[in-house]
Amino acid sequence: MVISIEKETKKVQLVDRYLITTLLNLGIPAKNKGFVFSKECAKIIYFNPIARFNMNDYVFKQVANTYNTTISKIERSIRHTISIITSQKSMKKLQEILHVNECFSLLHPSVCDFLCLLAESISFYD
Repeated sequence: MVISIEKETKKVQLVDRYLITTLLNLGIPAKNKGFVFSKECAKIIYFNPIARFNMNDYVFKQVANTYNTTISKIERSIRHTISIITSQKSMKKLQEILHVNECFSLLHPSVCDFLCLLAESISFYD
């Protein structure tokens, strides 16, 4: 029982470390609220893949309760984070890190698409 808890804690730490590194490599400042919200949402989606089908009612609500904010502020912060990536011309990095093709990176990804790709990219890291 103790071993499985330690193993799970280590897994959460590895996922946190990967998400922080990935978001920083995409050019998102760590002081940005979208940085924290993106990391937390991607973590929820990674550990509970079914949550991707219920972003507003489950993922954003859980993060909103944790950080004492609203769902709309979370979505707006993550949208701002995505605009930082696209405005800095980090789309080539987005292709490499999130393993997407050129067609996707030419578009401005939605919040749900970005978070799902971020969560999926963790599985490439495992």
